[in-house]
Amino acid sequence: MKRVNPLSFRLRTGTVYNSYWFTNSSYSINLHLDKEIRGLIKKRIKDDIICIKIFRKIDLIKIIIYIASFSMIKKSKDVEELPNDLRRRRLLINQSFFTSIKRVKNPYKSSNILTKYIALHLKRRIPTYKIIKKAIELSKKSRIKGIKLRISGCIDGKISKVLWIREGVYPIQTIQAKFDYYSYAIKTIYGILGIKIWIFLKC
Repeated sequence: MKRVNPLSFRLRTGTVYNSYWFTNSSYSINLHLDKEIRGLIKKRIKDDIICIKIFRKIDLIKIIIYIASFSMIKKSKDVEELPNDLRRRRLLINQSFFTSIKRVKNPYKSSNILTKYIALHLKRRIPTYKIIKKAIELSKKSRIKGIKLRISGCIDGKISKVLWIREGVYPIQTIQAKFDYYSYAIKTIYGILGIKIWIFLKC
């Protein structure tokens, strides 16, 4: 049975969007450009990016990069060169460009960061249950309501299986509930591992 993405399932109930603009005829073009811009930023700045918000006006593109730590600021040259990169790729034509970087106070509220935290330690061959226990502790410090994790593949080199962990409240069928969700796949010496995290933030 195919599962519904919890974010797309709740698009009309208070979802915070990552792209802000209005258009009549070039919707698909702008959507593609936003995807290209995000890909370029993630390629140039390989740090803990939580999300990238893009605001468009007729003559302006404003990008806000939310990060988990300020270690990325050391790579400010990469950020400064972004406009030139975008113009070379014709993603920025006759438009002003503004970028700002903001640090998120509780990064482990983000399923993106938590998933990558687990992935990083799985690659280091740290026991899975030890990683999960630490990840849940970090998320609880951020005052989340509940969390669900799914890891599939050859866990710790054993036979392929699916591991489910649940903590706290998790009203999956409540459309008004606010969730954060992220899925990620990593390559280990034992094969591919799939990681999915659902975080219940509030109703």
